[in-house]
Order: sequence, then C-alpha cells, then structure tokens
Amino acid sequence: MATTYLERTLGTPTNNLKCTLSMWVKRLDIGSTHDLFTCGSDNNNEFLLRLDNDDTLLCKMDSGGTEEMSRRTNRKFRDTNAWLHIVVSVDTTLSTASDRQKIYINGVQETSFSSTVNFGLNNGLFVNSAIAHYIGRRSFSNSN
Repeated sequence: MATTYLERTLGTPTNNLKCTLSMWVKRLDIGSTHDLFTCGSDNNNEFLLRLDNDDTLLCKMDSGGTEEMSRRTNRKFRDTNAWLHIVVSVDTTLSTASDRQKIYINGVQETSFSSTVNFGLNNGLFVNSAIAHYIGRRSFSNSN
C-alpha cells in the first residue's frame, strides 16, 4: 500500500535553534486542512506548517501545551491553479523577537498576520531533533 506522505526520523541534532523549510505547494481544494510539514509527539508538543480550513497559512509550535510560536496569515490562499513557493525561516538566536521567525510566499515576506507569538531567545525547536518529521500529514496521527 502506498502512503501519501513522507516520513524521516533524524539523528542527533547538530543545531535545533535554527531551521529553514522551503516547499512548492499547489492547493487542490479549499476549505479543508492540509498539513504541509509537522514534527512532534502530540497536540501539545508539535511544530506544524499547514494550510488551514479557513484557507490561511498557519505556522506554529507548541511545547508542553504552551504556544511557543505562532503565525497565521491574514491572506487567504484559494487559488487551486497556482503553485505557491513557501519558505519558513527560523533563527531563535536573533536578538529581535519579530526577526526569529519569517514566512515568505513566492519570494515576498508575509507581514500581515491575524495571530503572532514570537519564539523566545534561544528557544529549542522540534525541527532538526531526533523525532519523526512528516511532509503531508500530522505528526501524531495520519490525518490532514
């Protein structure tokens, strides 16, 4: 049976304070949730990037049930014909809190968000840690 997602468990991290995710995405339908990238153990401990059912892009990380970082775009992504190039850049070592996480869509930095929580200085990430990383599904359940 073929799976509709990719899974990779990494070894010991060399640096879990920085990461860059880059992907091309084409929306097949609107009004539904599509997890693009996730890693974590459960709903309270997870990094995720998703096109949500309200057609916004959400990037967030929860640790121990606390929202460590969150960005939800005001912009809606409803064009099922267009490809999107999405880049998420995280560097929790930067001194300015708003610079620690950035989202780019088709080469332009996204600056309008309906929710914003900034990473703390030197906040560790689940990305690049020795846990399963997924493209195309939720990290702790085969959904979205």
